[in-house]
Order: sequence, then C-alpha cells, then structure tokens
Amino acid sequence: MAIGFIQLKAIPNQTFPILIGDSSLDIQIKTMRDRTFMSVISNDVPIFSNVQCFSSQFVLPYDENGINLNFIWVSNYDTPYYTRFGSEDQLMCATWG
Repeated sequence: MAIGFIQLKAIPNQTFPILIGDSSLDIQIKTMRDRTFMSVISNDVPIFSNVQCFSSQFVLPYDENGINLNFIWVSNYDTPYYTRFGSEDQLMCATWG
C-alpha cells in the first residue's frame, strides 16, 4: 500500500491531474453550500462523481472503482472546507494492489 498527500489550493472549485501508477486521473473538488464534494475521472470516464466528503472517512465506502485507490480527508473538523485546504484540511490518497 502506498499513501501520499495531494497538494490543494485554498480555492472553492478546482480540477487537477494526478498520476497513480500507470493511471492518469483528473480530480475535481467543488464547494457547494459549505460542503465539499469530490469527483474522479479517468480517460474522460467518471470513476465517481460528486461524493460528499467527510473528515477521517474514505471518500468511497468500498473498492468500487476498479483501480485500487481511495481518498481520505484529514482534518480537525467534521467536513473539509476550502479555506483550510493545504493547512488544516489535507487530502490523502491510498493505493494498493
């Protein structure tokens, strides 16, 4: 298993690419009504879309994405919020397989 942190900007809506093994993924993070939502796209195909994010919980409840990865938000608050991205709220990625 490999674990790493993804660098985020303290802005409400952002999309950026990451490389996980041989897979290139686009990560979308959106803030709507004080809540953070996350989507992951691989080769223009959504792996998951607009999942609400909570601290200390995997974004996906189980391995449904088929590429052996998941994300977890690390924060002292119940939910991550963009004004704390990169400081108090961190996004961690875990891969396995």
